[in-house]
Amino acid sequence: ILFILATAGVKGFAFVLGIGTLVSFLTAVLLTQAVLGLASRSRLITHPAARGAGQRSHHWWQSFDFMGASKWFFSLSGVILLIGALAVGGKGLNFGIDFESGTRMKTALVRPANEDGVRSVLAGAGFSDAEIQRLSGKEVAGGNGFQISTTTLTEGQRTTIQQDLQKRYGVRSFNFDTIGPVFGQTVARSALVAIIASLIVISIYIALRFEWKYAVPVLIALMHDLLITSGVYALTSREVTTSTVAALLTILGYSLYDTIIVFDR
Repeated sequence: ILFILATAGVKGFAFVLGIGTLVSFLTAVLLTQAVLGLASRSRLITHPAARGAGQRSHHWWQSFDFMGASKWFFSLSGVILLIGALAVGGKGLNFGIDFESGTRMKTALVRPANEDGVRSVLAGAGFSDAEIQRLSGKEVAGGNGFQISTTTLTEGQRTTIQQDLQKRYGVRSFNFDTIGPVFGQTVARSALVAIIASLIVISIYIALRFEWKYAVPVLIALMHDLLITSGVYALTSREVTTSTVAALLTILGYSLYDTIIVFDR
């Protein structure tokens, strides 16, 4: 569903997830049986300790009453959810140009720089409202990199910014991409439709596999994990891109997997 309905990074996520599911199925079913078949012929597997029947040390979590302390866990989770909800409702999410029109530039500078220095250069060029973010790791070639997000720029405006940065810090690399409002709206709408359609199909599967009432706590668990992650993004003002959507889908996938495993047991 994600691959058919979604676009951009979400479609790529769905493709990789499909390959991973097939590979996991082959390794879990075929490879595991083959390994156990070979191990059953050796003396190692016949030892009681290899089957978990040896002496075991006692740990505190084996006697801790987790269900008795559930009210504390629910309270802690509720506080985290409240903070996340207030952050999303108050500060809102910092949607990148993948969802809103604009120009994103990534540049690696020769001389050391910080966000305030780059912002002053842009202010001098007439773009004081630009968002500046330092890039870490290998996000930009050569290090000392920055990402600049602004409203849609013309070729002349991009050239002016590049020249001003060159004069002040020296430019090792400079690249950009521009997203129009129609494309951004299409990405956001297709991602939302794909996620909703996926959740509906998941609910139908759970209702058939277990009982219909099991679908309710699954959806609550998914929304719980999604709100916590969204709250972190709102609190830290991290940019939300299509890669963020793919990351959220990954979190939801693990949350769903764990929940269904518990139900199955």
